[in-house]
Amino acid sequence: MDENVAIILAAVVGVFGALGGALIGPHFQRKHERWVAKRSDEQLVREKAQELFDELDRLTGKSHEAVIAYMKTATQETPDSLPMPDLGRIRAISTIYFPECQAAISEFEEEAAKRGKASMELIAELNKEGTLTADAIKVITIQTITDHQSSSGKLAKRLRQQLGTTIPRLKQ
Repeated sequence: MDENVAIILAAVVGVFGALGGALIGPHFQRKHERWVAKRSDEQLVREKAQELFDELDRLTGKSHEAVIAYMKTATQETPDSLPMPDLGRIRAISTIYFPECQAAISEFEEEAAKRGKASMELIAELNKEGTLTADAIKVITIQTITDHQSSSGKLAKRLRQQLGTTIPRLKQ
């Protein structure tokens, strides 16, 4: 009889163990899946931050190149067209992944619009006075591009600081 009780007791413990595992297992499986998903999301955010850093480097580099190139061509009668760097990718990445950076980008764009408007008003005023020359236009353009390059550097610095506090840290 003692042998039968031991066998029955072992079977009952086995059944309860199996039921417990069946009930608890999915809970830990979901917990593991959430951990994996969170880790993947953090990795994606870090990758997008790196992409944004690369775009900021491109923006400041292209702005600097525009200043140098325009100054080199300032002696020409008709300087080459030098488009300023585009914010498209910076705006797209920050809007989707880092919306807290939108204020800095909006301020930069407003500043650029004010600079452009001031330059155009100065050109219109000089034209109205009859003192508008090709050299004056070149000087105004160089000043506008130089101001833009300075603002680009400030934007890049500000966004890097914001991203430094936003992106998830790697956990050991």
